[in-house]
Amino acid sequence: MFDRERPQTKQLFPAVVLLCLAWISGITCQQAIPDEPIKPEASNSDVVSRRNRMTELASSYHFRIPNAPDSVKLVNKPLFSWSTPERQAIGGEIYLWTMQGRPFASIGIWTYDDIRDSHELQSMAEVPFEASTSATTDNVSRVAKSSPWQPRVAGLAFHELNGSDAPESTPVRRLSQAKSLLRERFTASIRQDSGSTQELRLIVQPLYRYQPLPPGVIDGLLFAFAMGTDPEVLVMLEARRAGDSAVWYYAVAPCTSVLAKCSIDHSEVWTSENQVANGTFRMYINK
Repeated sequence: MFDRERPQTKQLFPAVVLLCLAWISGITCQQAIPDEPIKPEASNSDVVSRRNRMTELASSYHFRIPNAPDSVKLVNKPLFSWSTPERQAIGGEIYLWTMQGRPFASIGIWTYDDIRDSHELQSMAEVPFEASTSATTDNVSRVAKSSPWQPRVAGLAFHELNGSDAPESTPVRRLSQAKSLLRERFTASIRQDSGSTQELRLIVQPLYRYQPLPPGVIDGLLFAFAMGTDPEVLVMLEARRAGDSAVWYYAVAPCTSVLAKCSIDHSEVWTSENQVANGTFRMYINK
């Protein structure tokens, strides 16, 4: 009797399988329908055009420092590219000017629509200076064209990083050590427009490594703490010679117009509270 029923089982099995596959397929199709239409990503031509526009703006700035003419150089490509869906920013980049290899000033440029750009200029210099733009395009605001940027005080100050081991002896090991110092000892946050505090995440890879090295410095790295992928706080670590040894130093600078803070070992060591008043930070949006 068992042998006589087996052919019937074989005939039923393919039908059952097909019904199951149809049922699963129906569920899959229903789940694949998004609640909202998917927005197309920017084309390569849009990205290239955006970068060309932003590079042109950064390249248009000229710096004047007493007794140090033509000493500030623009790094030949953006340090970092990002987008922030939380802020509806479709693309942004950070550019850096250096003096003897050390970060001197930065500009963050981003856009919501590829029509208007927002710009954030931040001094990272230890001296006052004057900067102006020679750009003639419509992509620079009248304020930036007509009035030079004149930070009245230093944009940051270096401090010895107490409690840290001496810098390692090789570049590879110093990089690993610097990353560990940032991860284990530093934290950063910003205050949102709503008044709430937003903790920032460390971008583990440095945005920039000093090249060339300033006198007395054996290594230097620029890191960032970000909201999502948007850098908000910049931290510089320098390994400086100290006799026959070396010592780690740090400095902090904002990359945002909102209040930012930085702590080491859970103790606040820096805030951006006076950045606008001192002129070390400047922001404008093209109209």
